[in-house]
Amino acid sequence: MMAPVRFSLPLVLKYPTVFEYTEQNVISSTIAYLIDSKMRKAVYLQDWLETQVLRSKESSVVMNMCNKIPSVIGYDDQVYEVFSYVWNNLKYIDDGTRWKTPEYWATPEETIKETQVVNGTKYGPMQGDCEDGAILIYVLCRIKGIPANRLMIWAGDVQESAVAPTGGHCCCFYKPIEYPLNFVSLDWCYYPKMLSMPYRNMFEFHKKDIIEFSKEKLGFTTVWSCYRSSWFFFNEDIAYNSFIYKFLGTQ
Repeated sequence: MMAPVRFSLPLVLKYPTVFEYTEQNVISSTIAYLIDSKMRKAVYLQDWLETQVLRSKESSVVMNMCNKIPSVIGYDDQVYEVFSYVWNNLKYIDDGTRWKTPEYWATPEETIKETQVVNGTKYGPMQGDCEDGAILIYVLCRIKGIPANRLMIWAGDVQESAVAPTGGHCCCFYKPIEYPLNFVSLDWCYYPKMLSMPYRNMFEFHKKDIIEFSKEKLGFTTVWSCYRSSWFFFNEDIAYNSFIYKFLGTQ
């Protein structure tokens, strides 16, 4: 374990490939996942996500929403604008209630516009569960110009307290501008925090383990984390189920 390492702003602006370099030094794998349990549909995660980004850029529904989100200078500020919009407008609803199946990963367009009536109750639009919001945040960030190597979708176990039961969860994580080795959470539903990127807790991933750091005046201190262990991570370029950095001689 190492505390979050801050890189100078001039350095990361001059050498943005540092984010690509750190991403290349993880153990990659091809991960297939069942995204529709009713239809027994499994997909390769990074390919499926890349398709969602491309299709969303051609979707008037998604682009209309994207245009409602302010475009600002600076990745950290832009990510905050996306996160804030989704957090304020997306209502949580589980897959069993909305889709009548234990697991269904909605596309961004489905999350935004899909409506259906079940037993006299109308569901949608802008309703979804944890991964629907994570995917929407990821895709909107990408359309707004955030590089894929700064984002990942994470799935794993969460726990409200040390004595509470664990449960599965999915959310988006983002690498702030001066921290190529660490992430902040863009969790919109389980443990959301309306803080700008520099004031959010930092996360470090070691294999399946998660270390969370709280920012203090003199640096970072480790804190108990509700995010307990990882199942897998992915973006458009890479998927992995064990996260190990080999950077500057550290692992």
